[in-house]
Amino acid sequence: AFDRELVVDESVRRDVLETVADYRDRNPETITADDLDFDVDAWAALPEGSRPVLNPEGLCPGCVLENVYAFPGVPAEMQALFERVAAEFSGDAVSRVAYTPQPEASVVDAVADARERFDVTVGSYPDTERQNRLKVTGTDHETVDRALEWLADRIELDAGE
Repeated sequence: AFDRELVVDESVRRDVLETVADYRDRNPETITADDLDFDVDAWAALPEGSRPVLNPEGLCPGCVLENVYAFPGVPAEMQALFERVAAEFSGDAVSRVAYTPQPEASVVDAVADARERFDVTVGSYPDTERQNRLKVTGTDHETVDRALEWLADRIELDAGE
């Protein structure tokens, strides 16, 4: 996604080796030498310039690159990694939700325009069984309200929670 080479960070490499050794030590009756024959550098490689996030629950590290946080998909591992960076997500966010019967494809331009006009993010969450959800998030109530009003002039909306 960022067109970066993969590089091995030594702290991640050490962590991968320690995780494997710990697993081997806890499970000697089920581990053979062949089970632990794997490419350590492949497991420790992250996009160049990213900040590693070591994984206390598993083998695969996470990383932060620009404004993207990449974590493994195993729920316990993802949660453990998020806990390591959760403080980076603090702040005062204000969100409002509205619903629309319009298909997601028909609101793409209005959502993109709202993001450009206002200091907000707009998430579009399609739903095949109910109305599609739009979530407008910003740092102050007035801006979020103005963005939602602006969207209501362009998209059929039903106010949500």
